[in-house]
Amino acid sequence: MVERHGELGTIRCDATKLRQAIFNLLSNAAKFTHNGSITLSILRRPEAGQEWIEIAVADTGIGISAQQQKALFNNFAQANPKIAAVYGGTGLGLSLSQNLCRLMGGQIDVESELGKGSTFTIRLPAQSRRRRTIRWPMYAAPSCRCMASKCRISTTVFRARGATSGSVC
Repeated sequence: MVERHGELGTIRCDATKLRQAIFNLLSNAAKFTHNGSITLSILRRPEAGQEWIEIAVADTGIGISAQQQKALFNNFAQANPKIAAVYGGTGLGLSLSQNLCRLMGGQIDVESELGKGSTFTIRLPAQSRRRRTIRWPMYAAPSCRCMASKCRISTTVFRARGATSGSVC
């Protein structure tokens, strides 16, 4: 599901970095959510005289314990060895995504409860002097079938100028 909260306006950032970070979060949500839901929500929030864009990927997947969350953004970090054995992955996606967001003046935060799901939130300044403006909506929201987990989810495909819609999973 895709949720849009209020008027989003524009954001000036590196579209490639933002797209990669969002794809990583959506991919992780799809990987760890079986027969559940994934929600992508976007909002614009003023804070301390500056506008911020918050892009959250929430799922009802397996969740992450408080202890595991502490190392989640480290290179080659997996929540635990059993997770790595069952789901695979290199443990670089969240670390890379966090670094991309920091390069754009933002960060990724996580809220999660084991067995209940996770919410990863990208928080970026709406205005950066370094990059081009992205006008919202910059996405299409097709429905796709995630074959790996056999769950029905809505995904969002973010497009750069001239790109066409397609499925993430």
